[in-house]
Amino acid sequence: MHADPRAVAVTRLSRRHALLLAFGACITGLVAACDNLEEVRQAPPPPARPPPATATTAASATGASTRTADATITAASPATTKPAAVKGTSPEPPLRPPPSTATVRPAASSGPATTTPTPTLIPARPTLTPTPRNAPPTATPSAAPRTMEIPRIGVSADIRGLGTLPSGELAVPDGPRDVGWFAGGPVPGDPGNAILTGHLDWRTGEIGVFWRLRELAVGDPIFVRNDRERLTFVVESSKLYGRLDAPVGEILGFAIGRVITVITCEGDFIAAERDYTHRRVVRARLA
Repeated sequence: MHADPRAVAVTRLSRRHALLLAFGACITGLVAACDNLEEVRQAPPPPARPPPATATTAASATGASTRTADATITAASPATTKPAAVKGTSPEPPLRPPPSTATVRPAASSGPATTTPTPTLIPARPTLTPTPRNAPPTATPSAAPRTMEIPRIGVSADIRGLGTLPSGELAVPDGPRDVGWFAGGPVPGDPGNAILTGHLDWRTGEIGVFWRLRELAVGDPIFVRNDRERLTFVVESSKLYGRLDAPVGEILGFAIGRVITVITCEGDFIAAERDYTHRRVVRARLA
């Protein structure tokens, strides 16, 4: 049995129409889905949830300090917004402003403002004023000796300053009655050993100023006068030394205290050398 060709053709058209209808439905669904996606992309984002904020508590009419706390903000309605409720820790004490170095206060009158300094804890550094020192006393130069007196042996003579000979020996007075003082050493009365010398006799046969010096004993006084005063010395030793072996350093050297050493010749006379064999040395100390 053969099918009717017209029926077959109708059947085929029906199937094609159904496929076209289904395809159109799919296309319509895809277009609707794309439109929805585009609307979603263009829609405004939802409002974000506000983070915990810092609440500000209302102050009094004169102004109050600012307090901070962790708070939760609750909205009352879209029209009005109430202050957030403060929850959390207790309010902290108000912070004090740092101290200033000066406070400017307006003057009562129309004059310029005055500045009042703020006291500090650091005291002012004192100014050191050096205390002037007294000038050191000026040493008074010693007065040179003028005369010598030895009552026990009858000496009253002038004193002349002497130096040394080219050979290094101590010079001697030019006359038989003068006493020589070595000016290169201490002055009689000053610390140290003052050297005084004189002749035993003279080339003319005249006796010298110390002809009797050997007669002095321990304790006898010797007076030396200068331009200011009369000094008293007391004999403490009288010794005789050989001319060639005399202890020159002990006789002419430094001595502790204020002493004088009186020197003259003694012993046998050597005509060829016009000198004596010994030396008489008398030492006296300032009384």
